[in-house]
Amino acid sequence: MPAIIAAQASNPLAADISAKLVDRPVADGTDTAAEERKWKVVAGALTNEGRIYIPAFDHLHGKVINLHFGALKTTGLVSRDFYWSAIDSHVRKYVSGCEVCH
Repeated sequence: MPAIIAAQASNPLAADISAKLVDRPVADGTDTAAEERKWKVVAGALTNEGRIYIPAFDHLHGKVINLHFGALKTTGLVSRDFYWSAIDSHVRKYVSGCEVCH
């Protein structure tokens, strides 16, 4: 978890969202406000709908994916606890190149 928190700290998107969480005004009912409510900090880590956020293009994607096997099963398992944009395509690409998975 410390590696994830460190990656989030150096990521502009995560920093922006974290700053908004600290200074969050009362929700105004807009789509943006609803989207921002999906983000929370849990045990020091930024989460999206309860899943730990891994910054885009971070080396941690491979480590998280490596914990599971098979593209479909892996996507389901990984996306239960983690979030990043294009997670499906990253998992498929990783698993398709994995010698252990085939």
